[in-house]
Amino acid sequence: MTIERFHSEKEWIRAAQDAALAACRLGRSEGGQTLRFCLAGGSTPAPLYAALASDPEFEAECADIRLELWLGDERQVPPDAPERNAVMIRRSFAPALPGGFWVLPAELHPWPDLPASEAARLYAQELEAASGGLPVFDFVLLGMGADGHIAGLFPGDRSALECRSAATAARAPAEPAVRMTLTFPVFDAARAVVLFVRGRGKAGAVAALARGDVDLPAARLRHGDARILYLEDSLGKNGE
Repeated sequence: MTIERFHSEKEWIRAAQDAALAACRLGRSEGGQTLRFCLAGGSTPAPLYAALASDPEFEAECADIRLELWLGDERQVPPDAPERNAVMIRRSFAPALPGGFWVLPAELHPWPDLPASEAARLYAQELEAASGGLPVFDFVLLGMGADGHIAGLFPGDRSALECRSAATAARAPAEPAVRMTLTFPVFDAARAVVLFVRGRGKAGAVAALARGDVDLPAARLRHGDARILYLEDSLGKNGE
């Protein structure tokens, strides 16, 4: 896992855009007709999604290919609640989704509005059916909390942290506590993984990862080429 530090928001977003574009180009070069992206929720990635949705280079790369947008985790709240990750992602990508201002064959796959265990079971089935087995994402974007959690994988939630299925119910230490999340086997199998991290409140977790601290959930990632793009500023102290 490599850590790249940024002091400019523009350069930080650009680095993540370039990573997404590289994933598109790799997928196209191998003749695939579908690109699968796994996206993070929370507040941190919203400006990146807006940048991608207005990026003509990204549009051109995806113009003749199917782009599927999946969610790494979700909160168990009503489907139209602002805390719902799908709400933020849909709003940020609105120009790129069908019916938006920008015509792009993108599909957003929200988590089912069901009890967490059932939602995780059905989401895993949907993803595995679309992928023909264990999903291999072209690009995974993850946030990271100050406690080192990624997606819905939180410290102390042993059941979720050790789950080998594609998706599972999970619990967060704060409300809304009930979550659904994809799991480490899915993230580790991806072609590219980027942790998009912002805020001085995350400095301790980033430093712990740099030291090789194995206690943080993020340290359980076994993807050899995972990158942390870290913007250290006064924003995002406690968010994702």
